Amino acid sequence: MTLPKIGARSSRQGFVDRDRCHDCGNACARAESLLNHLDQANLSKAFRGELVPQDPDDEPASVLLERICAARAEQPKNTRKGRGQSANARVAA
Repeated sequence: MTLPKIGARSSRQGFVDRDRCHDCGNACARAESLLNHLDQANLSKAFRGELVPQDPDDEPASVLLERICAARAEQPKNTRKGRGQSANARVAA
């Protein structure tokens, strides 16, 4: 099998293309790393309530949680759906 001859010009071009691909790969890896950090930063800001202006008329989360707990306490216990009998009930049967 005979391989085609590569001239000096095309050989240099091959090195340039390979270097360019390597540079693109590095840039992509860097961009991916920056995006991961950006995601973490956005999540942190969201949990701190820094992404949008806060409405002073909104009730605090503690008040909302108290209302949810009170509403759950008023519900009858048997309304919760489970997977059937508990392990203790199966053993006793």
